Amino acid sequence: MARLVTEKTAEKTSVKLLIDHSVGLHGRNRRDDVQLIQLMLNAANKYLNVWFKCPLPEELRVDGICGEKTLAAIRAYQENVNKVLATR
Repeated sequence: MARLVTEKTAEKTSVKLLIDHSVGLHGRNRRDDVQLIQLMLNAANKYLNVWFKCPLPEELRVDGICGEKTLAAIRAYQENVNKVLATR
């Protein structure tokens, strides 16, 4: 189950978004985990495109279904992250 975890220390409070099962080709693709990945891919596409050039042709519908558009977005994001990491 996708969940939000808040961790507090004396110095800071951090929030983590966690999934419990794999999402993508051959993944378990539980609805709530897929929804979180779709939401995060949309956010990365909108706000992180300075670092990651992975434009989606259109925003993913956050419906929890790991269909062709979601799979293509996952592949594009992974390919672009790997390119960025390879240049470091």
